[in-house]
Amino acid sequence: MNILAKKRGAATKVAILIGIFLVAANAPGKPANAQEEDIDVSCYKGNLEEGNYIGNLTVTDPDTAGQSCNSTYYDCDGKCFGCFPDLDLSEEVCYDDAGREFLK
Repeated sequence: MNILAKKRGAATKVAILIGIFLVAANAPGKPANAQEEDIDVSCYKGNLEEGNYIGNLTVTDPDTAGQSCNSTYYDCDGKCFGCFPDLDLSEEVCYDDAGREFLK
């Protein structure tokens, strides 16, 4: 009876490992809410109140809006912010080159 119990225990462990493997193999690479979405960004240089508009571009990650503006437009000279409208706040959300968020 001891041998039979050991075989059942081993079979159970194998079944559990196979189940874990199948679940892991079918899991998505990203969380469901992390789907990439194109965001239209307006690039401004320096003081946002002065309206120093440089141009537009599209990003998939809002945190990179400032970096993308600075790497796309030579005129930015590392001083641009990337801004896009936030419909929930009725304001524009902006990101600087370091990825810091602020409202316009």
